[in-house]
Amino acid sequence: MRPDEAPALVAAGGQAGYIADRLARQAADHGVLLAAWLDGRPVGCVYLWLEDAEEEEIRRHLPDIPLITHLEVFEPDRNQGYGKRLVRAGEQELHRRGLAVAALAVEYSNKRAVRFYERLGYQDWGREFVDCNRRDWHEDGTFTDTPEKCYVFTKSLTDAPQD
Repeated sequence: MRPDEAPALVAAGGQAGYIADRLARQAADHGVLLAAWLDGRPVGCVYLWLEDAEEEEIRRHLPDIPLITHLEVFEPDRNQGYGKRLVRAGEQELHRRGLAVAALAVEYSNKRAVRFYERLGYQDWGREFVDCNRRDWHEDGTFTDTPEKCYVFTKSLTDAPQD
């Protein structure tokens, strides 16, 4: 995503601090912020985390594996396939960069998200829950971290659809 697209993304989904943080990380080549657009307006976004994972257990067991994070589709555009398209675009970008596997974490009680990622071919990594932090961004650019237990899923990108 280009920095000049940020105001429209913030207007659609809020989280100015999050968008600013991710664009700064993208500028430092630590990740990629992708956005989906419809008729000139953003409908959602996802971030590809290329840095070491923040969670020690993920760093230890999945070293150098990129994470697909913070998938969000804005109202009223949910349940129309944009989330799937954003994840697929992220997979394609990671594959283009020569990466063979992607990972992601899902809060354990979010059964809908678990089913969504399983339908996209993600598989539980076969270990216990991981203690993650959910970062909620406030309008003033500050944030609050809330601990949450997460499943971790992985997917081979060598067989991922490249359409």
